[in-house]
Amino acid sequence: MGAALAAALTLFFLSPSFTKPILDDLVSAHVRSLMPEHLTDVVSTDRHTVKPWFAGHADVSPVVADFADRGYRLIGGRADYFDQQRVAVVVYQHGAHVINVFTWVAGRRSLPEFATRSGYHIACWKLGNLQYCAVSDTGWDELQGLVRLLRASGETDTPR
Repeated sequence: MGAALAAALTLFFLSPSFTKPILDDLVSAHVRSLMPEHLTDVVSTDRHTVKPWFAGHADVSPVVADFADRGYRLIGGRADYFDQQRVAVVVYQHGAHVINVFTWVAGRRSLPEFATRSGYHIACWKLGNLQYCAVSDTGWDELQGLVRLLRASGETDTPR
């Protein structure tokens, strides 16, 4: 009886539907940001302006870099709130597409590396104790290109 209960609880907590609320929250926050005057709280292409801005506005300090020379222009950042945390959001533009990169303190639940919700692509990864998720309606290749750049930048910025 105890083994069956443990198996049922494990299946419940590890099932993809358990992570669905977070993925839905990410897409909702992304869509809200696309409404007029909601995209950024700090507008700058300078990482030395955007990164320090998060100190008083979010619970984390995310990787911030401008990859304009690679087609991913830093627009700025904003604070958001979900999963009971003040979340940092770094905003990029790739062509006509906006890519929001959400960062918060990683919890125990794991998120899928890639998902799609309501036509928006989501790419998630962890770096140290931080959870990152990039959300956009851009193509998978373009989204993954930014993710690769951010991961590489974060690995060089993270103290060992």
